[in-house]
Amino acid sequence: RILVLTDLGDSNTLSDTLVKADDEERLQVIRALGTELGQMHADTAGREPDFEALANRVIRNQPDIINYQLRAEALHNSIYLGLEILKRAGLTPPEAVSSYANASAATLLSGNERAFTPFDLSPDNIIVSQKISFLDYEWAGFRNVGFDVACVIAGFPQFLFARPISDEEGDVFIHAWAREVVETWPRFGESEELNRLIVRSLIGWALSSVATMYAGGVEELAAFSSEDREIDDVFANSLLRGSNQAPFSDDELLIRRDLYETFESLHRFAARRGRGSYAEEYKSIEEFSQQVADRLREPRPNNYR
Repeated sequence: RILVLTDLGDSNTLSDTLVKADDEERLQVIRALGTELGQMHADTAGREPDFEALANRVIRNQPDIINYQLRAEALHNSIYLGLEILKRAGLTPPEAVSSYANASAATLLSGNERAFTPFDLSPDNIIVSQKISFLDYEWAGFRNVGFDVACVIAGFPQFLFARPISDEEGDVFIHAWAREVVETWPRFGESEELNRLIVRSLIGWALSSVATMYAGGVEELAAFSSEDREIDDVFANSLLRGSNQAPFSDDELLIRRDLYETFESLHRFAARRGRGSYAEEYKSIEEFSQQVADRLREPRPNNYR
């Protein structure tokens, strides 16, 4: 029965900060974000039983709130839903993408790389003051830490920036995050293991984003999963139709741009990190994500209405 309040002072959101900052200031802020997120993950790793005990108490006392486990299952199912929606739209994923998607979904429910994650990171819910602070933990919980990392690398899915996260900024963020968690998860000190974590999580985010956009939002996604609804082939094809198939409504253009940025981020990361033992897999992932991005690429001006 203790309520803890923190005064963050007169501060800007990450969204506002990145818009106003020059190149060097952006790098500093994104490095600080990686450090803060890494510290959160390292400090909470292994403490899932404590979180579950508190979550169960809240659910028991407030039965009207959406069940935490239901949300976890909805996010898990959204990866498979995203795969199926792509198939219905004529974008059949290769074996490498399906395999990484399966691994990504599995790590949402169990695994050794789990810690407390905000998960639904949004620049509007991150405060930049003397330190980075996170707000809005509605979808927070213990999950694979790679999803938070991938969320930033992908340019914050379901949030549109005028200037997305660049490759250089993504690398700075990854380095800062890895430095904080390497004692907790030593294998992330090896670039190949770290790359696999991020590629796997980027695929999970991309597929989950397709499902979320199809369902109409994260809350609707939970309802879609719990009610076992059928996919509407017509709507799936319409959502992911080619850029030359005009016209597009304003809402469709926003959805497509968001999905484009997520798949384009996956393409760039796989292309840059596709070396070593997994080069062939990364090449397949790179080509497929580029295929989806090409389908979603910004249409010509006369395709607007």
